[in-house]
Amino acid sequence: MTTNGRDEALGGAARWLLRRVWAVCVLSGAYVAGHHLGWPRTALTVAAILGAVAVAAAVVLLPTWSRERPTGVPLLDVGLRLVVWSGIAVGVLALLVSEPALGAAAGALLLTAVWRTFARQPVGAATN
Repeated sequence: MTTNGRDEALGGAARWLLRRVWAVCVLSGAYVAGHHLGWPRTALTVAAILGAVAVAAAVVLLPTWSRERPTGVPLLDVGLRLVVWSGIAVGVLALLVSEPALGAAAGALLLTAVWRTFARQPVGAATN
């Protein structure tokens, strides 16, 4: 893959991931607003389920994206990572508060992503 092709692929992956984080934040906000405005329990549950699905979709690419340098500017890369990881963490926290079972599943997915991203050595890898 050429450098431009690789950069375009990383840019596409970054846009995909940021859309998922945005979806998690919007759905979490919808739950809070709906709870405050007295929405039916069914609508609140649907918002929570969609939030959990958005977390799952974001977690798929998060470890790979976090290890790459999509922009090449260290400060911007760190800032993007902080926004993405904190957005997903806030979404998981909102799910834990709203629907504990879904929040626990989303939290497990987030912890898996943390492990896959920051573990020094994959489980089962041979040591030298």
